Amino acid sequence: MGDRASLADNSTTNTRIIENIAKMFLSSPNDAWKMLQEMQADYVVVYVAGQRIDGNWDGNPIFVLNGGGDESKISWFMRIGDVDLSKYLESGSGTGTSYFWNETLLGQMMPYNIITYYNEETKQTSEIFQNGFTAISVLEINYDDEGNYPLKLVHTSPSFTNENIERFNTVFVYEVNKNYVSIIDPRP
Repeated sequence: MGDRASLADNSTTNTRIIENIAKMFLSSPNDAWKMLQEMQADYVVVYVAGQRIDGNWDGNPIFVLNGGGDESKISWFMRIGDVDLSKYLESGSGTGTSYFWNETLLGQMMPYNIITYYNEETKQTSEIFQNGFTAISVLEINYDDEGNYPLKLVHTSPSFTNENIERFNTVFVYEVNKNYVSIIDPRP
């Protein structure tokens, strides 16, 4: 439909390609951009499913992710990419760590920021993840303008902006910024 060749799709049998894509998603945005250049990629697509929930946070609508999109498959990206799950996943859960959400390209491509964790059974909130708690997020779009970013958000599904839909399934299409000036990482 996009009139573009894909690097991987449901019929990809070359595990090396799938592994490289998983590693790219779990890399820092800077390193991922370099990998996308090597792959000669023009666009990157992620699929996010979730639910708008009652209430707000400082006047902003709140959301729960984990509805069957890429956000609920992060453990598989990690297994395919052969990385240390404890760095990216909270212990005993499918919830991404702060490192995953803030330091990986995939985490940055999902435009939601965790503000608290909530336990439906006990009606308690927590600033840190605890087993039995669900991440509550607000919308925070990264890569939405012409700045020096590795990607630029160029398309979203209509459900993303439709405030009348409680449960949503949204495709986010990001264009690889060929003019991005790579940032030198000061970490060893």
